Order: sequence, then C-alpha cells, then structure tokens
Amino acid sequence: MLRLCERRVVGVFQAAAFALLAVSLGAAAGELSVDDFCFEGPLGSRGASIEKLGPEHFKVNLARVPEKPEWSNMLQFTLLRNAKEDLEGIMASESPVSLCWSMHTWEGEKVEPLLRPGADMGTTLGPWTDLRDIIARHDTRSNFKPLVVLTSALQPTHWTSGTHKQFGISAICCEGAANLYTKEENLHTGKVLMQSVAEYYRGTKP
Repeated sequence: MLRLCERRVVGVFQAAAFALLAVSLGAAAGELSVDDFCFEGPLGSRGASIEKLGPEHFKVNLARVPEKPEWSNMLQFTLLRNAKEDLEGIMASESPVSLCWSMHTWEGEKVEPLLRPGADMGTTLGPWTDLRDIIARHDTRSNFKPLVVLTSALQPTHWTSGTHKQFGISAICCEGAANLYTKEENLHTGKVLMQSVAEYYRGTKP
C-alpha cells in the first residue's frame, strides 16, 4: 500500500524487495532518478538500496529488522526533488480530496473501518453515522464491523491522522480482514466500500 503525502511516499511491505512505479499526476517535473530518493531520517528506511529499472520505475531492496532478521523494514522515504504533483497540490486545486482511504490488515474475519471525520461530515454531508449505516446496509454478508470514530491523539505519520491533521479532511483506515481468504469475500468488501462512499457523497461533487 502506498500513500502520497507531503512529497513523501509511505508504505508497509512484507517483501524484502519490490518494484515501485511512480505515476505522474500532471505536474511539471523532471524524470526521477535514484538520487532523488532519501531513505535516511526519522521517517526513512535506513539501509535500503534502490535501482532504476526504467523511466519512473524503480526496484527497492529493504534492509532487515536487526532483532528479527526474517522481517523486512517498512518502506519509508522522501523524494528530494522531481516529485510529481502531490496531495498538497491536489488540495490546492479546484477539485480537492474529500476523503482519504488507507488499507491495512490484522487478524480477523471482518473489515474494521476507523474514521477521523472531516469538517464536512455533519455540515455539507450527513452525520458520520449515516456512512456507518450505509456500509452496514450494503454489507449483506456481515463482513464488516461497524464504522467507528477514533478518539485517540492525532499522530502525523499515522494513516488516519496525517491527512486529517494537515487538511481537515475525513480519513478512514480499513483494518482487520486478514482472514478473508476467498476472492468472493474480498470482491464483496470492496464493492460495499465503493457503493457506500458513492451513496454518502452523492450530489456533492460535479
């Protein structure tokens, strides 16, 4: 899972190596090179190496966790230059983002959506409980736990905190569901989320 925010791409990966494909969103920028990536600092993946496979296409090899050599480090890096249009640019455009979604898994047979409600929920939109009820109505297979609002302190680097803290928009992280193994179950959960968001936001965007 990749998330673009503040010119930084953050993700969590289990594999020791993976391919990264940079996608341009339309901003003028030079072609990325390996020198544009920084893996140092508090939000970096120190020890990682990177090689260029083609235009905007890179392979990252992650270092191992010292205490757990069978585990790879998380992927976290900063683009120093030649960043494509990022979330800050999109938020300053005529079509800013209303809702930021992140996905993660932990043990369990149900999807657990966690919400930081933005200023539009309960004002230009119905209350957040409307979205909770819409998800429950579409979930005909009982694969979801009820949508809940997080009340813990905001952490700028957490999935449900960073974009909410910076832009005031709604942010949802879908946790759980690691034990949904079949294609049918996973297609159902994705369909439920897309139908529910479309219904909740209907009429608010051109």
